[in-house]
Amino acid sequence: GGNLSKTLLDNIRIYKIPHLPAFYLESANAPLPPQSMSVKASSPVQYNVQVKGLSTARTIVLSESFNTKWVASIRSTGTKNKLWQVPEKYHLAVNGFANAWVIDPSQMPTSLRNANGNYEILLNYTPQKWLHIGIALSVVCVVGGLGLLLMRGLSNKGGGNSGLSSKDEPAPPLEPRNPSRQPIPNGRPRRTVRLG
Repeated sequence: GGNLSKTLLDNIRIYKIPHLPAFYLESANAPLPPQSMSVKASSPVQYNVQVKGLSTARTIVLSESFNTKWVASIRSTGTKNKLWQVPEKYHLAVNGFANAWVIDPSQMPTSLRNANGNYEILLNYTPQKWLHIGIALSVVCVVGGLGLLLMRGLSNKGGGNSGLSSKDEPAPPLEPRNPSRQPIPNGRPRRTVRLG
């Protein structure tokens, strides 16, 4: 047989881990009511959060592993104003793993603030942008390469002389390099030594 081993465990504690929603708003006093926020996920790395009635500082929590590459940008709801990126100092790790941003209307640029407190918050994982750019460049290169091959193939059929055809004769064999053009005795080059 085999050797058996025993593991003794002592002082075990079991804790209930609460289920956290993907998004929620909280403040020092109490959470905002659920109807004050709606979330639309464009992809697993991009979220559009609509917040209504935001008048004091609140924390928006994204239950994804904390990473500084997640960024939050804000604009007033219903406008096409330029997005204001929430400064990095307001991006925090909460609950031991999640991303959170302190959204404080008093810290926003005055051009962004509105009286009713309705804002659109865009959460993006920035490395995804570089992946999309890489994919686009790859597609352009593949399409360009295929286009060049197609053009070369069409020019060969049209009677162009851009490549060899099966009727062309092979090139003559290369001769050994002999810059002095003197005969090479026994197939070996002659060595000349000069003293200057």
